[in-house]
Amino acid sequence: MNYKEIMNDKSKECIRSTRGRCIGYKPQWRFLKKGDAEEFAWKDVPIKRVPASEARGVPEPFEHGGILSTINMLGHAQAWALAWEYAAVAEQEGEKVEVGICAYEVDFEINATAAEQLG
Repeated sequence: MNYKEIMNDKSKECIRSTRGRCIGYKPQWRFLKKGDAEEFAWKDVPIKRVPASEARGVPEPFEHGGILSTINMLGHAQAWALAWEYAAVAEQEGEKVEVGICAYEVDFEINATAAEQLG
């Protein structure tokens, strides 16, 4: 990830910009018993985000956590943690599931320009 601060030639206001690429993950599951194709297909494990004050479960990843959370993705360790938790709950309820994670390449670019000078 790169970070740069440049001066806009037209208005001389400070522009901050960052862009980069990272990998985001989604935990997935499917039934172990082979039924019809739709039942045996991989499905996303539901992810519920809550305010930090109510946070339980897995923490955001240190690198790119804010970017990944905006598109409802996780870091590698966090995705596996939720996948295995899903398997444990399913087994407790009498279901046998297989879990895995799916990786996605995430490209991002964030730009900020001064909107108003305060003070």
